[in-house]
Amino acid sequence: MKRDGSSHAAKLLQPVLKLIQEDSSEAEGAVTLLCTILTLFPSSLQKNYDSAEAAIVTKLMTGKCNTDTVKKLALCLSLLPKSRGDADSWYLMIQKILIAINIL
Repeated sequence: MKRDGSSHAAKLLQPVLKLIQEDSSEAEGAVTLLCTILTLFPSSLQKNYDSAEAAIVTKLMTGKCNTDTVKKLALCLSLLPKSRGDADSWYLMIQKILIAINIL
């Protein structure tokens, strides 16, 4: 069942990421769904890791979100390295965040 769930979650990722990138009312629901997928089926995101990271960071950097959505986006960003399952992913994520903060 876990394999089937992971397969179905992987099929949902592209539409969810498109909704996150758009400036629509469905973006908040898409962020919640992405957090759920990352929590329950993290391995389903391996192929789309880079595009998911780019969509989340882009949405965060635009600043056009309400506070709740920003918190959910930050949670999704912190859950991303879980999908890769290695310690280097955590290190790389923290390094990218520190560089972005330094640039700002």
